[in-house]
Amino acid sequence: MYNGVWDAIINNQANIAIGAPDTLLDGGGIDYTEIGAIRWAFAIAPDHPLAFVPEPIAESQLRLYPNIMVEDTAHTINKKVGWLLHGQESILVPDFNTKCQCQILVKELVFAGLHGP
Repeated sequence: MYNGVWDAIINNQANIAIGAPDTLLDGGGIDYTEIGAIRWAFAIAPDHPLAFVPEPIAESQLRLYPNIMVEDTAHTINKKVGWLLHGQESILVPDFNTKCQCQILVKELVFAGLHGP
C-alpha cells in the first residue's frame, strides 16, 4: 500500500506495479505512465453521530472520531499517511478488507477509494 509499492520496486521485490500512488520525487530511474486517478469518498455508518450533522462537516467535528486507515507497507522509505487530520486518532489495519470490516463493526470514520470515472 501507498509507498510500500515503490519500496518493493526500489528493493527489487517486484518488477512491475499497477496503481502505485503518486510518483517518486526523483523518479528513481523508474519509468512510469499515469493510468488515471482515484476519487475518494467519505463514508460513515448511517447511525454514526456525524450522519446527523449538517454538511459540510467541519474538520473540528471529524477530529473527534478515529479514522480507520490501511497502514503503508513501506519498510525502507518513508511511510505515507493519507486522509488523517492533524490531531485525529487513527486505527491502522493491514488491508482494505480489514478496513471495511472495522468500519462495519466499530462505525468509525473512513475514506474509501471509488473505482470508475
